[in-house]
Amino acid sequence: MMAELLADTAWGAPFETHFIIKHMRKLSGALDLSSREKFIQVVKAILRERTMLQINIDIDLNAFYESLDQHDYAHVVDQLIRRKRAEQGFKSWGDKTPLYVKHLQELHQLFPKAKFILMVRDGRDVALSLLEKEWGPVNIFSCAELWKECYKNTEIVEALENKQLLLTVCYEDVLKSPEASMERVFNFIGASVDQHKISLVANHVRRSNFNKWRTAMTSKQITTFESVAATSLIRLGYDASHEEGSLPPLMEKLFRIDSAFKGCWQLFKLNVIDEILIRLGKKEPFGDPN
Repeated sequence: MMAELLADTAWGAPFETHFIIKHMRKLSGALDLSSREKFIQVVKAILRERTMLQINIDIDLNAFYESLDQHDYAHVVDQLIRRKRAEQGFKSWGDKTPLYVKHLQELHQLFPKAKFILMVRDGRDVALSLLEKEWGPVNIFSCAELWKECYKNTEIVEALENKQLLLTVCYEDVLKSPEASMERVFNFIGASVDQHKISLVANHVRRSNFNKWRTAMTSKQITTFESVAATSLIRLGYDASHEEGSLPPLMEKLFRIDSAFKGCWQLFKLNVIDEILIRLGKKEPFGDPN
């Protein structure tokens, strides 16, 4: 929804990169890529990432190196993606990688002028969605742990809000009042408000797409989720009927064992089977490059 809303702005519809934090950490703080050899090694590794394979950047690495006036990691990433976006008629770019919400501090250090839109949604509805994915958490317990972790960094969120670099948007508010919510987003990023575009997007909003957990979850699933994340639910404005920490230790241990075994299979499928299928052209790296 938000991606569609931003499609006609200078940033274009945000897409998922997934690699930014991964390769930053591989560099272990050595973010200076002024060495041509190191520069080419890092950029080649980035271009082999699934998301980058999908957007298909064709670039002469030596010419790219020569064209840059600085070679720190953040600038290289920015200019690499800008080049592709420029081909599509956009001046800049936006990222919608979901788990970057856990790395706001690192992303802010890399891109100090970047603005963040933090989407908050009831974790129980998020869990229902995640459990349908072949790559997501494998049970309700791991869904709750992941959701809780995504919203635990309250200090950096508050710091970015104070700098007017972060806007928190409630998913349920968007469904109830899409026009008002979308105008807030446009005003935050400094884009002109396109009422016609907002109306078009608003007309496609699934206004009843919330509180599904109340009927779709079993009482056991609700109890499990809330026993992990009730405090976070309440802090973010949602109700909870069970206390956090109320899950029996044995039940928690069984959930963790289940997550470990199923998680191993997911990693094997993702990193071995899917990789082979992608290289054979039998599978897209990601379903949608935007």
